[in-house]
Amino acid sequence: FPSDYGDAVEITVGWVYTFEDSGISIDVGVSRFDILPVGKISDDDVTQPFIEISREWQIAEIHTIAPYARFEVLWADGGDPNGETYIHFGTTYDIELTEDLSLSQKFDVCYDPGMFGFDSGFVGGYEVGLGLDLDSVHIDLLQVRISTPLESLDDDRGTEVVFGIGVSFRF
Repeated sequence: FPSDYGDAVEITVGWVYTFEDSGISIDVGVSRFDILPVGKISDDDVTQPFIEISREWQIAEIHTIAPYARFEVLWADGGDPNGETYIHFGTTYDIELTEDLSLSQKFDVCYDPGMFGFDSGFVGGYEVGLGLDLDSVHIDLLQVRISTPLESLDDDRGTEVVFGIGVSFRF
């Protein structure tokens, strides 16, 4: 596998609040992407504050769907100090396989403003993952993300596949 921006450790701190009367959730936080080599601050490391607004509906006993809008501002340590704003619109679809195990899918369209020497344009994404909930710990056993430009870009970007695993702590 080539070394690129997918080779990173991501740390995210955030807060989610759901308004009980409307079911609308607001997720705010900040992520830090430590690009390889991990632990060494480089011009490619990225800080990303974000806000996401969503609304979940239970469409069947074990099925939920949640449309969302997400806004992210990215700053690269060696890049533009003003950052760039990425805008996502999409939906998640979750299936509860057992009390603790779920299959999650996400479909989105992202406006990429053209950071890191890439062209600006729209990129489509699909993500699927298998998650395990153990009390206050969520483990992403496997995540697969596929992204592809939705328009012709001159930066040689094509369809990409990224694999991941993760652990989240809720308190």
